[in-house]
Amino acid sequence: MIEIESRFFKDVKNVETNILELVKDLKVEMNERESQFNREVNTLNGSIQVFSTEKDNKIIRIKNEIENVINEKENANIEEMTEMKEKMFILQTKTIFSLVTLRADYKLSIRKSNNRCMNSIYRMKTEKRPAFSATFTNERAIPLTHGEILKFDNIHITFGEGYDPATGYFTVPKAGIYFVSCTVRSIENKHIHAYLWKNTDRLLLAYGRNWNTGNFSFPINLQKGGSTLCET
Repeated sequence: MIEIESRFFKDVKNVETNILELVKDLKVEMNERESQFNREVNTLNGSIQVFSTEKDNKIIRIKNEIENVINEKENANIEEMTEMKEKMFILQTKTIFSLVTLRADYKLSIRKSNNRCMNSIYRMKTEKRPAFSATFTNERAIPLTHGEILKFDNIHITFGEGYDPATGYFTVPKAGIYFVSCTVRSIENKHIHAYLWKNTDRLLLAYGRNWNTGNFSFPINLQKGGSTLCET
């Protein structure tokens, strides 16, 4: 009985020892697991913090990039507006200068035109215009042949020294419009022709017959050095 009891206590002791060792092992394992869990939690917290920091940094970087773009746009717009203002100022200055120059040129042109007009008026008032009036000295009938130049030898008025009574030619001293008039008269039962010539061109005819007169009056554009005459 004693032996059985002793063996029983021994077995109980062994079981207790085993249980204690098992509990110890469980405590060690639990401690290791707790440590592993804590390490994993710390690692996860670090990862979360790193992720959060990276995310914050990315947000800050994007924000900075947006601000930089906005600043660049604003600076570009400011530079463009400044350049436009400078161009507008230059254009306005050039326009004002051009207007002032045009106004001065216009006044100068008006002054020159006025001076030319006044000079022309003065010249017209003071210069002698070429002109002459002449007839035949012999008022009786004069025998004329065909193709004979009429030489009016009795000069009443002459300006400009254009008419030569010795030749019957009027040599144009000054270019312009000349008004030429001529009158002839025939005798009884006779007729007369008087042609007006401009240089080498025959222009007009004055015809008279049996005591009738013939005449012409005609404006002619003549150049300096040209000539006119009357010819039968």
